[in-house]
Amino acid sequence: MIRKMKEADGAELCAIWLSANLEAHSFIPAEYWLGSLEAVRRALPQAEVFIYENSGHIEGFIGMNGSCIEGLFVRSGARSRGVGAALLEHVRQRKPYLTLYVYQKNRRAVRFYERSGFEKRSFGKEEATGEEEYRMEWRGPACKEGIMGYTIISGDITTQHADAIVNAANTSLLGGGGVDGAIHRAAGPELLRECRTLHGCRTGEVKITKGYRLPARYVIHTPGPVWRGGNAGEDELLAGSYRSSLRLAAENGAKTVAFPSISTGVYRFPLERAARIATETVCGFLREHPDMSVTMVCFDERTKAAYEKALAEYGSPPKK
Repeated sequence: MIRKMKEADGAELCAIWLSANLEAHSFIPAEYWLGSLEAVRRALPQAEVFIYENSGHIEGFIGMNGSCIEGLFVRSGARSRGVGAALLEHVRQRKPYLTLYVYQKNRRAVRFYERSGFEKRSFGKEEATGEEEYRMEWRGPACKEGIMGYTIISGDITTQHADAIVNAANTSLLGGGGVDGAIHRAAGPELLRECRTLHGCRTGEVKITKGYRLPARYVIHTPGPVWRGGNAGEDELLAGSYRSSLRLAAENGAKTVAFPSISTGVYRFPLERAARIATETVCGFLREHPDMSVTMVCFDERTKAAYEKALAEYGSPPKK
């Protein structure tokens, strides 16, 4: 039986997580997994977790963040019973598109996902461990043309292991509040020093810098529009921020790009309207650039729900 996680499951899931990682990733020091255990304990209640249970015993679980598989773990004694395949099929029936990261050295996992229809899309190094990893994707039959490679998650954009992250900057490019301030703090003072040489940026346009202390190689800075009622070209400017960011990423060889929800914070752009514009722009670009992928990193569940709704409605006739 597959069911959703209950609060009482936390300790047992952590034990399965630790045991599975120690066994599968002997090339990473055990201290790394032991040191990560408390963070996993805190994160589990916030994730979408499905549990495989047999006769009252938990045999494995899968953790999801939007369309991203955060982890699939099976108890040691249940490895040959099809638990992993059943959990994967469970989420594939609910998602048109899935993505995940897997260590290159974990060949057993790589083969499992390849047999399950996943394809390797990019290759890079994880900052925390220094290990090479694949980003893999699966596209279901219901996945519409042009949205493969578009993932919506909740999280912190400063921790994304993308080739480029996008900063919802102000026109000075000298830092500010919200996402802008968080990116500057995480990147370190070197980012501000480079930004001073760029002499600002106009709304809807873009400029690029190095990522410095961020996991991302580049930061693409774009000032989104302030909402002024909808009659000051805000829609076109917002679409320009997304489109120009993606073009600049492609020009610099960036294959994976992470965006925040541009202009929906203190700039007061209506969330559902912004999500629709972002989805149409991103998906239209990905249709012409199938070698790239985009992650929308949402600050909270309300924002994530708006972008998931926009993606579900993508390609449908506009409502009257």
